[in-house]
Amino acid sequence: MNCLLYARVSTDKQAQKDLSIPAQIAAMKEYARRNGWKVMGHFIDEGESAKTADRPELKRLIQHCKENKGIDIVLVHKIDRLARNLIDYATIKAILKQKGIRLVSVSEPFDDNPIGHLLENIIASISEWYSANLGEEIKKANLAKLKKGEWPHKPPLGYRSVKGSNGRVKHLPDPRTAPLVRQAFELFSSGNYSLQSLAEEMHSRGLKTAFGRIYSPESLKTLLTRRFYIGGSSP
Repeated sequence: MNCLLYARVSTDKQAQKDLSIPAQIAAMKEYARRNGWKVMGHFIDEGESAKTADRPELKRLIQHCKENKGIDIVLVHKIDRLARNLIDYATIKAILKQKGIRLVSVSEPFDDNPIGHLLENIIASISEWYSANLGEEIKKANLAKLKKGEWPHKPPLGYRSVKGSNGRVKHLPDPRTAPLVRQAFELFSSGNYSLQSLAEEMHSRGLKTAFGRIYSPESLKTLLTRRFYIGGSSP
């Protein structure tokens, strides 16, 4: 049987722990090997939340499954790597099912029967609740930091965190990446670049993801529209 792998991390902390991309890929490859499945390729979303299905590599995976025959299984490390939204999860699974493709979780091997499907939906619902509840707690913590004059989020690309003598963390321009971000804004504002051509140009200049890959046009668009760069109080 032929399978495709999908991996995702939403934060650098995840990328450094057991949910790292290499750890997910290794676990999935080993699972496929034990089951005698052939890995036909992998799709990786870095720094992407699972609250929405609007992720570059996930969309590419779905399109690939729609257009290509010979894929039997899409393998994930956990179902929350695919989605933390029950509707999105069910929609993606239904699309794959229409093409005769099974969705399999390495960490949650559900049986293909009514009880297994029920347990699968329960786990997907718990993931959605966890995401929503965590979001509310983070909002409270961030608001408390803003009231103290602290920036509660990870510094955007082009900045680094520096702890001052008073113990407060400030975000200052990063000597290596700040010039590249400035160049990206300048080149895009010239009107001579599309998001795709800008991504390629900036990659050639050294602007790369944490894993050394080229920024996707979607990720570059997110960077260019961040309110932080114009003094906004949101990421």
